[in-house]
Amino acid sequence: VPRPKWNEKLNPPEETYAPELNVPARKADQGTLSYAWNAGKAYINFYKGGIKNVRWTGKRAKEIRNRSSNNSATGTGNGDGQGHGSASVLTRAEWQLLRRSKQDMRRLPVVLVLVLVFGEWLPFVALWLTPVIPEPCRIPKQISKALNSAETRRRAREKRIAMDAARLLHGQRKPGAALLEQIEEKKNKPLPLLKPQDVEGLDTVGLLRASAKLDTHSRVWDWFPFITPPKGLLRWGLQRRLGYLKEDDHLIQRDGGWQGLGEKELRRACAERGIDVLGKSEGELRRAALEWFG
Repeated sequence: VPRPKWNEKLNPPEETYAPELNVPARKADQGTLSYAWNAGKAYINFYKGGIKNVRWTGKRAKEIRNRSSNNSATGTGNGDGQGHGSASVLTRAEWQLLRRSKQDMRRLPVVLVLVLVFGEWLPFVALWLTPVIPEPCRIPKQISKALNSAETRRRAREKRIAMDAARLLHGQRKPGAALLEQIEEKKNKPLPLLKPQDVEGLDTVGLLRASAKLDTHSRVWDWFPFITPPKGLLRWGLQRRLGYLKEDDHLIQRDGGWQGLGEKELRRACAERGIDVLGKSEGELRRAALEWFG
């Protein structure tokens, strides 16, 4: 699927992502200590670059908030009433930068301490601490591990729901997740028509299937094979995620369309919408995005 050149209104700056990690290849005659030293320096430079990116986006986010506040005070910016702060003066790229910067700035003190304590050994520890590491400080292996975990968890949950469907539906007045099944008529297009208000119409199976697809309930519930999350908790998580996706879809379409998403943003957008991205080419993901937005 063809796409136009880089769209700055759609795609946040590169600083919202991790810098390139360049670990030198080990030479044939290079000793273990020498190679470890050079690799360690490469990782330290990577984390320095990531921390620099977090601080840059923090400053940029502050500028955007100040500008938005000034425009609101003068009446030049009109809010959209969605509750996400996406006033008409904000582009999709700016809105995403604000969201990501807020989370990364909260994580920044943690990674600063980890760098001081572990130094060049941090990559070995960081693999198990991904949720507290700012996104621009995550090594490629971390990102792949997190995506693989999410996709594996989604498949396991869907398999479990299929096996437990009879038990889950027993005693319910509704015959099944009719609304969600109607939405899932087209392959790989299960949720684009599902709106936050539609969540109220789903039964337990429908809520679980939607929540499994979008990964909106805690993995703690996966530890108990015969216990499902409360319906109220499932509804709350789904409504939050669907509210975010609805807003993001609106801004993407308003600011140029999904065709203008760069490869990194495309992969991120697909992952957020419950679409597998590991091992997929950019063309395959663009076809998946076409089904979602089409």
